[in-house]
Amino acid sequence: MGALSEEERAGQPPLISLGELCDQVLALVTDDTAAGRVVVFDRGAPPRVLDSE
Repeated sequence: MGALSEEERAGQPPLISLGELCDQVLALVTDDTAAGRVVVFDRGAPPRVLDSE
């Protein structure tokens, strides 16, 4: 992001907050049924959980 101009940065989706990232990590590591799941963070969209199936 540092190499982008102000206009280019303004057009980018917001960065993922540390709190949101930590919440998702905590949910995965404390859920015994979450083995094999992946959380996808796509800036500008809510996190998605992908099952291993």
